[in-house]
Amino acid sequence: MTQSSSLGNELRAVTATPAPDPTIWAFSDANDCVFSTSTLKQGEKDDRVPPHEWLRRGLGPMQGALFV
Repeated sequence: MTQSSSLGNELRAVTATPAPDPTIWAFSDANDCVFSTSTLKQGEKDDRVPPHEWLRRGLGPMQGALFV
């Protein structure tokens, strides 16, 4: 298999499923990894919270989480 063929297969796989509808997932409680560091070490607290909690916290904490 050539490199371009492999890349084509990957692109087809990525684009095979339609993008999710943001009106459904953006504020879903299951969408809790957007500001998570997700590199927890043993004994560390999980920092994932649902979107409504980030809205309650406000812009400053959201921006701070993005600059980790």
